[in-house]
Amino acid sequence: NDAATYVAVSAIATVGFPSISANSEATVTAAITGASSGYSVVAGWSAAFEDGIIIKQIWISADDTCSIRVANITASPIDPASVTAYLIALSN
Repeated sequence: NDAATYVAVSAIATVGFPSISANSEATVTAAITGASSGYSVVAGWSAAFEDGIIIKQIWISADDTCSIRVANITASPIDPASVTAYLIALSN
């Protein structure tokens, strides 16, 4: 049998970003127990981000830790509201 075996782990976390300056980025972390470096991550959100905030990257940055990087693509600072992140990490 040539079927691949994957491991999936999930977490729900409240994510709060700091105020993000104009044309800048911010990264926060969330716990996702069982995830390891190299896992792929998908995320769902409890609410939309403010206009001008884009999700730039989501990755497993250390064992049991997911990093989420967003960017403020506007010419003004934005203080994003906290959101709930629904995270799933899959082994490669």
